[in-house]
Amino acid sequence: MNIHKIKDANASKDLLDIFEEPSGMIKSKPLGGFSMITDGDDRKIITTITINKDVQFHNTRDREAGRNIDGSLFYYESLEAGQDFSGFIVSTENNLKMLREILGKEFRVSIGKSSSSQYGNARFSFGEMEDVPEPELEEPILLVVASPVILHNDFGFPDTNADRLCHEIEQITKCKINIEKAAINIEDFDNYVGIWKMNNEREIVFVPGSSFIVSKASGDDRDFFNGIKHILTYGLGERLAEGFGKLRVVSSDLSEAIFRKKEEDFDSNPVTPDHSLRMLEEIMLEEMSSFAAHRGFLKLNSHEEYKSNITNHLAGRILYFLSKAESKKDFLEKLDQLYSKNNNNSNKEVKTPKKAANSLEKAGIMDDLKAFDEPVINEIKQWERARDIEMLKIDLDSEKIKFYLAKSYWTAFFRFVRILHKKDGGD
Repeated sequence: MNIHKIKDANASKDLLDIFEEPSGMIKSKPLGGFSMITDGDDRKIITTITINKDVQFHNTRDREAGRNIDGSLFYYESLEAGQDFSGFIVSTENNLKMLREILGKEFRVSIGKSSSSQYGNARFSFGEMEDVPEPELEEPILLVVASPVILHNDFGFPDTNADRLCHEIEQITKCKINIEKAAINIEDFDNYVGIWKMNNEREIVFVPGSSFIVSKASGDDRDFFNGIKHILTYGLGERLAEGFGKLRVVSSDLSEAIFRKKEEDFDSNPVTPDHSLRMLEEIMLEEMSSFAAHRGFLKLNSHEEYKSNITNHLAGRILYFLSKAESKKDFLEKLDQLYSKNNNNSNKEVKTPKKAANSLEKAGIMDDLKAFDEPVINEIKQWERARDIEMLKIDLDSEKIKFYLAKSYWTAFFRFVRILHKKDGGD
């Protein structure tokens, strides 16, 4: 908020830092949006970053009639596909490892409205864990709001006064704080809570970009800098667990910075179809997964012995093995638990099927389970979409892909065992 560009269309690319008390009556306005600060040959360069958006039009639909009646339209403004967004989660190493173990290193998510139809399909992937870098702090500090900051006064009401921010920082640093200058913008903020079918309480917040020059009036230097580091790591104010209260320290020496738009004189490589190709591959993988699940269901219906010998409990146990396995080897090791192991007279290990393994063998499914991915991969290679798979260069010999498809195949097989049992009113 403190970095402005001159309103005059013929003005140079020099920027104004309003904290530097520009001389004369110069008409200017904040940059707005997102920006990136980089080092130029002789001074800082501030480049604006824009998010690409699409506008999609739809017919309104009468829910009772199931069709559009009066020809009216509505539209969605959406984020354009193929854009990457990155951020980070701050926690202990054990918590982060557990989170990645529960969710997986990469998975699909649905974000935003109409995510059950054509919108909001995204891929989430975890990067590598690393230590939180130590910020380089030197007074005075330019503290910039990175996500909406919610501060409450002593009576629990929202307060967007710079004095309140000063008080909150003093509570953490145990020092007397001086906010020398501030460039602030505020707005109302609330969320729609689906389970309540209404908005929650409206808050007044400091918006991202709001900037404060902060210095220590009195107190210990170590307490001051440790307190600032704590704020940068954990945030400031209310609802921190929801992502509010994030602040950043940026270089305060921006008085000589120049401005450019991203599309102007910005070094970039030619656009490649990598994103489109990756999206096509993922769409094809999803179709292959659906095909594998369908073939698993058809396999179940091909022999009555499957359902009659596999109980609901046994199907649930195999589904549990599938959910915990991360590879074919993992699954086979879990399947091996269904056998007891003893040594015979020649001291050679002999496996004896327990009740669960005996049921699977009696059903005639154990050999296919041990082959795991072979049944479904053979069927996919005969599928009418095999040419598309080959065109996209999807490697059906990849252990990761084979496991992914086999998991869909067997999950559908055993899930429908349970569904059919429940439908018949049995175990």
